[in-house]
This record gives sequence, structure tokens and C-alpha cells, in this order.
Amino acid sequence: MIESPELFWAIRMLLPLFLGAVVSYVIGKTTSKLKGDRMGGAVAAAITLVVTIAVYIMCLTYPFAGQTVGGQVGWLKALDPDALSLFMVKIIFPLIILVAIYSLGYMKHDLGTDKYYALLLIMTGGMVGVVSARDIVSLYVFFEILSISSYCLVSFRKEAWEPIEAGFKYVITNALGSTVAILGLSLLYMYTGSLYMPEIAARISGLPELPVLVALILVITGFGVKAAMVPLHSWLPDAHSAAPSGISALLSGIVIQVGFFAMLRLILTVFSIQMQMVGTILIVFAVITMTYGNFIAIAQTDIKRMLAYSSVAQMGYIILGFGVGFYFQSANGFTGGLFHIETHAFMKALAFLSVGYIIEKTGTRQIAELKGAGRMMPLTGIAFTIAALGLAGIPAFSGFMSKLMIYKCGFQAGTALGVALSSIAIANSIISLGYYMPAIHTLFSAGDPAGVPLNRTGASPSIMLPVVVMALVTLVLGWYPELGLGPVNSAVTEIFRIIGG
Repeated sequence: MIESPELFWAIRMLLPLFLGAVVSYVIGKTTSKLKGDRMGGAVAAAITLVVTIAVYIMCLTYPFAGQTVGGQVGWLKALDPDALSLFMVKIIFPLIILVAIYSLGYMKHDLGTDKYYALLLIMTGGMVGVVSARDIVSLYVFFEILSISSYCLVSFRKEAWEPIEAGFKYVITNALGSTVAILGLSLLYMYTGSLYMPEIAARISGLPELPVLVALILVITGFGVKAAMVPLHSWLPDAHSAAPSGISALLSGIVIQVGFFAMLRLILTVFSIQMQMVGTILIVFAVITMTYGNFIAIAQTDIKRMLAYSSVAQMGYIILGFGVGFYFQSANGFTGGLFHIETHAFMKALAFLSVGYIIEKTGTRQIAELKGAGRMMPLTGIAFTIAALGLAGIPAFSGFMSKLMIYKCGFQAGTALGVALSSIAIANSIISLGYYMPAIHTLFSAGDPAGVPLNRTGASPSIMLPVVVMALVTLVLGWYPELGLGPVNSAVTEIFRIIGG
């Protein structure tokens, strides 16, 4: 007997992650007391890797891709995975696995890493829950699980003030976003009497326009904070620059995209009858977000803050893809937006992981003080260059292919608005070279970083393996984008099934 998608997701996907977090912490903590912190951290990391790899393998063999069963197992209808869910999960798990491997070397001198790896599993469970939720309470609860674990990981290195301050700002700002989001969700429940998204959608068409519009604005604003949409992004630069680099990679690579996904799920399932209105709102946010993020990134002297503002700008491209998709009812827009989620995840994670190692060796985040670091660490310097050129949308890298799909959507719309939006997106890619190229030039300039000889000890294989893998993904998807478009096309088909349903 084949179990339902909901039961599969709850028992085989979520339960191992949350139980694994408990086991990882308990065994890691016990080992730390007996054998020392480094051994305890290594054991916790090993458990984390075993759990995430095992769950990811189950995800790859998931037999219900592209189907939706509507909840036939009682309360488990809150979990109703579809092709969109699988698209996100197939990005989440590779990133988590690669960051866990990277952290083996990067975090080896940190104390209490048993907690770090347990929180990593909780964060993963939160993300998987968010992308599979179809009940507004479940969506909210899983997002809070994700948020709380993220707060703790941002401020993990609590011996310094900067992570504590960044974590506190992250908590306050996202708590405000959560409050606004729950107001919008409560308004939906008050007017429809249902928590299940498809039922809300069935009842919303008969409601007055004003409460629906207010709920839509509250949902976009609340989850817009979590997606770092300008002007709701203020927490992001501090959090991404103060967090351990592996966590910065996850925050920029997938966590803010999960925030946008939560908004997207509600828009598609609940508000799809207002497609042009939704498209207009998203287009406005997209243009502001990408332009602001790029111009502020140019002014940064801290390389991690530069990458953080770059993430703001890149979210603008993702939002623009969906905005033009909704506005023009274009499959190309949705394809470009989804593919950019995929390519950006690996490019930005690669940028943060390579920079994290450079910072560890040089002891500085100031771009001007990193002169020559790329010459002395050529593999890491080349990896950062691949990430930066991909993020700028240079041909032959994956970022170019995903951005090209978004550009084409605007031009193919055949309207002045479409052409203008594509032109703005292209101009922003050119602007982004204003901070990527100087950073690359500095890394490969003559001289020693920070004016002192570099610590030349070799990189740990656990640090370099994820960096090399992500660099290869960025290059391969630039030359053979069809390798990454299978899950994207299934997700686009699911979007139109939901809209048409």
C-alpha cells in the first residue's frame, strides 16, 4: 500500500530532521564532556550529515511529484507537497549538506558546535515544513521554527558583540514581520472560516474587495520582511555579515527565498484571482529592491556586507520574474524567477563560503585589506570570481541564463512596460559590475592581505570540497541550463495548475 504524500512528508521527511536535531545535540554534548568540544562537534556534524543525506535520498525517490492529494489523512492535510515543494526541497538539501561539510573545517575552533549542528537540522525542518504547508497555521508555525533557529545561528559566536547585535535586530525586525503576516492570515480566517488554503481560495471570490486587498497587502508586507524586500530589508546586512560564513551562505542562498516562497504559496493558492494586481505590486517591489541593493552594495567596504546587499539586489530579479509572470501571465517569467532561485542559491553560497575562508586566513573583512589574497589562495580566489561573475550575469555562468529568461519575458510581452522592465534589469546587472569587479581586482592585486604575510597553511578538504562543487554547478548550469530546468519546468506547470484550478 502506497502511503499518502502527507504521511510520507511528515514521517519520512520532517520527523527525522527534528529527531535528528535532538540526537545530534544529546550525543554531541555527551561526547564533548567525555572527549572534548572538537570531538563532540565532529560527532554532531556526522549525525547531521547522515540525517540530511538520508532524508535527501528519500526526497529524490519521492513518488508523488506533481500531484496534490488535498489532505486525506486528517490533520495531515496541512502538509500537501507538490512540484513546487519538491523544487525548493531539492535546493535546500544540497545546500545544507554542503554547508555542514564546510562547517567541519570552518567551525573546528568554535565551542559548542553540538548546538550549531542541531540548530542546522531544526532550520532545515523549518524550511521543509514551510515549502510543503497548505494550512496557514502550519505555514506560520514552521516559519517561526525556521526563524528562531536562524536567530540562534546568526548570533552563534556570542563572544563578540556584533553577532549579538545582528541577532537582536534580526529577532525584532522579523517579529514585526511575523506580526503583520499573522494579521493578514487572521483576516483571511475571519472572513472565510477556514485555515486550509484551497478552501480559503474557494470562499474568497465571494468576499468584498477591500478585506481581500488588505489581507494581500499584509501578507506581502509580513513575508516581504522575511524575503528582504526593500524597504523591509534592514535586518539582512547585519545578520548576513555577522553570522558564521556557512550560515551567511544559507541565509542568502535559501532562507530569504523560502520567505518569498511562503508569500508566493499564499498568492498562488489564495489570491490568484487578483493576478494583475499581484503582478503590479511585485514589479514595484522588484525594481526598488534590485536598484537599491545594487547602489548600496557599491558603497560597501566590508566584503560580507557587499554580498549581503547583493542578495537584496538578486531578490529583486527573483521577484521581477514572478511579477512579470503574474502581470503578463507568462510562463517565461515564472521559469526565469524559479531558475534564478536555483542558480542564485549556489552562486551566493559559493561567494560566502569562499569569502569566509579568505576572511579566516586574513583576519579582515575590509575589501581594501584583502589585496593579493586571491593570488595566495588561487583556488578560493577563482571560486569567488566564478560566483561574482555569475551573480553579475556574465555569459557562460549560470546567473546569465536565469537572468536572460527574465529579460526575454519582458521583451516578448510586446509592451512598453515589458521592454522598460527588462531594460532596468539589464542596467542593474551592469551596475553590479561596479562592486564585483573591484573586489575581484583587489583579490588578485600584488601585495599581501592587510599588509602582512598570509597564513599559508593549506585549506581543509572539508572547506574546499563544497567550494569546488558549487563552482562546478555555477559553470555547468551556465553551459547546460537544461540540467537544472527539469524541476523548474515541473514547478511552472504546477503554478499554472494552481492558477487554473
